[in-house]
Amino acid sequence: MTDTREYRDDIVFYGSLVAGGELSRDAAVAQLVEVSAHRISEREARQAIDTWQGYLPTPTFPTARRALLARLFTRRTTNTKGTTRR
Repeated sequence: MTDTREYRDDIVFYGSLVAGGELSRDAAVAQLVEVSAHRISEREARQAIDTWQGYLPTPTFPTARRALLARLFTRRTTNTKGTTRR
């Protein structure tokens, strides 16, 4: 099986065109095979076009992550219910 990560941008491009109805699936598969210089087989291209959203880059949210970690690892300042000790 070919490593399709190097063609991620092409897969997302053609997959989004198919999802938007601007290009037929068969035409997108043929163009993806052509763009990859036949390094991707037709079967792999069909699968990649069908699962194109999995190739989208994951967004990073450093401020949200920092806030989540701060909430998780902040020491409690109030006593838990029914106790007098910390």
